[in-house]
Amino acid sequence: MTLAHRWPPLVCLGEALIDLFPIDTYRCLGDGQVFRAAAGGAPANVAVGVARLGVPSALIGKVGADPFGAALRELLRTEGVDVRALREQSGTRTALAFVDPEGPNGHRFFFYRHATADTLLGPADIDLALLANARIFHFGSVSLSVEPSRSTTLAAARQARDLGALVSFDPNVRLDVWRSEAEARDAITQAVSLAHVVKLSSDEIDLVCGTSDPILAAKSLVAAGPSLAVVTLGAAGCAFASRGTSESLPAPAVEELDPTGAGDAFVAGLLAGLLRTPAALDALIRPGQAVYLEPVLRFAGAAGALATTQYGAIPGLPTLAQVENLLYGPAGSSTHTAMGGLSA
Repeated sequence: MTLAHRWPPLVCLGEALIDLFPIDTYRCLGDGQVFRAAAGGAPANVAVGVARLGVPSALIGKVGADPFGAALRELLRTEGVDVRALREQSGTRTALAFVDPEGPNGHRFFFYRHATADTLLGPADIDLALLANARIFHFGSVSLSVEPSRSTTLAAARQARDLGALVSFDPNVRLDVWRSEAEARDAITQAVSLAHVVKLSSDEIDLVCGTSDPILAAKSLVAAGPSLAVVTLGAAGCAFASRGTSESLPAPAVEELDPTGAGDAFVAGLLAGLLRTPAALDALIRPGQAVYLEPVLRFAGAAGALATTQYGAIPGLPTLAQVENLLYGPAGSSTHTAMGGLSA
């Protein structure tokens, strides 16, 4: 089932870029000689992930006036993402990120984005009609690392919230784009204060929350203002806290090949699930409203798990049918909605 809307109910803001993965044998990333290019950027990944789950989405951002920017626009359009607000910045280049799969803590990203198009996102680039009609506004922290995109991103989040949208934030911490950890922490704290929903990975919670305990981290985020905080734990599932409750949920068992994009797939599943469960979405926006989230989070966990079964971020983003099949099996998927009986 695809939700039919004149305006996409999910609007993402942030970077669309090119990831470059080494495909030859090397001692360190600098020794690599052959690289595979793939579309990337967490907000772009989430926009595609939501569209594959049957929910219309849009991306606000900037790409360069170069072949990479043109390719990104075409890929997003082909995937069903509304690109009316993906601007082309003349005289600039599209951002690149080299990915080291053998980094000390898993994948490590080296960004090449000095004065690239995405860093120049300004107030005039924000499509106010998209914000006014959005049910959910989602953003990350890479666009917060430099001006003018930092002020523009925060202002758009405030405006979306004032207009009644649920605001979702995934820090997706990439310290390589920041001048210091302190600067990153300060900007992320500002963003958390604007969000109804925050998702972090387990390797980010110490920086953001000052603890390595997922439940304590989620509780501390909810105490700071958001209605829901989720910490993804890889194959172990997720931990979450909401108003008056905290819990851990396992992830479905799959044969993992590549974790790239799993966090973005989880976010896509979470946001698509909320859009298909309006009561849960509305409860997260209303102060003090209790909300039952387990079916939505299990759906998100299945989307995240499936993303690890293929190589690359966007190639691994699952469809609605694949998520339902993992959750309910081939027979059950035809008799369930995406939310285990709940519908939009």
